[in-house]
Amino acid sequence: MQENSTDYERNGFISILTKYVTAGIVLLFSLAFVCTLSTVNAQEHGLDLKQIIDPCTMPDHSLHLGDDGSVNYNSSIPIAGFQFNVEGATVLNATGGHAEAANFTLPVGGNTVLGFSLDGATISGCGTMISLILEGEATGLSGIIMSDINGKAIAGISLLRDQ
Repeated sequence: MQENSTDYERNGFISILTKYVTAGIVLLFSLAFVCTLSTVNAQEHGLDLKQIIDPCTMPDHSLHLGDDGSVNYNSSIPIAGFQFNVEGATVLNATGGHAEAANFTLPVGGNTVLGFSLDGATISGCGTMISLILEGEATGLSGIIMSDINGKAIAGISLLRDQ
């Protein structure tokens, strides 16, 4: 009888965990329809993106994919979740950066990267959001979704490009 109780408790935990993960992914996907993304020419902000040393010099609410696979960010609003596609490359792994330090769950599949926390953690400020291990040569990011702690889209996210 004790064995069945333990199995039931384990299955119950897995069921609850699955519901939270599913809810987080559904939330991120649904935000895709309300999030505004703009592409900003780096020269408009006096930035040479090949020379970015400090992501804190990037405009607020912006992302940049470095040649080394690092995704740099600057956001004054705490980020509770994110999703994006890497164009031109397959994502083999996502690790490091502020997202890993905050214990975000970081699943990848194909060219898609998700990041979210099951315990309500956020990342904010500026720095390396995440480092990607890629197969192929990435040409940029697309389908960018970033949400705040309330699950609302962070509007006006800019993807910085060199040209």
